[in-house]
Amino acid sequence: MNNDFFSSKPQQISKSAFDIAKKIFGDLALIKVIVVGENKLSNSILQYLHHNGISTYVVLKEQKEKKLFLKNIKDFLKEYDILITSFKSDKILIKKEEIFECLKNRKHKPIFLIDTNIPGNIDTDISKIDNCFLFDLNDLEQFYNDRLTKLKSEPLTNNDFEDILDRIIPDLSRELGLNIEKNYLFQKKLKFFLKRNSNVHEKIGILNFFKFLIKK
Repeated sequence: MNNDFFSSKPQQISKSAFDIAKKIFGDLALIKVIVVGENKLSNSILQYLHHNGISTYVVLKEQKEKKLFLKNIKDFLKEYDILITSFKSDKILIKKEEIFECLKNRKHKPIFLIDTNIPGNIDTDISKIDNCFLFDLNDLEQFYNDRLTKLKSEPLTNNDFEDILDRIIPDLSRELGLNIEKNYLFQKKLKFFLKRNSNVHEKIGILNFFKFLIKK
């Protein structure tokens, strides 16, 4: 079993995608997602977004659907704000010029592109376009790691404790030498305690102590 049991790579990447979407769009209630193709990571990202406020999405799985998307990409991306791709191809299928035209149709409303294929299917030059945000799997993993480093090195100033715990618990569990069963019980009781039985100042003190334990 992977030691990072409670913060697996799909969860990390999905959480990063959500955090980035919040930074780009703010309120996600009216944001629409389109997924073209299908793999474990694209499904994980979509489910995380759906469970955290995004209600409108479509998944194009069939080959004919994917071909239709590529043929009419400007029309699709005029309507949808987040594109998650998994074409299972080693070719660049979405080019900079196409996205540039899409943004004109969107009146330069931001668009968030997530390329889950390896190698990528989206032209990396797209990231140079204003209001266009392109992330591949390496980018999302790095975003997660950067956030984790920041959480470990800076004093806590917010009360998003469950998010913080999700990032700290794997290192904390390894530091305490917990097996999978004890890890699960520890996480469950700790989250319950912090949510129900302590005030903000106590929570910050406890979490800062945990950060002290895992700080190298």
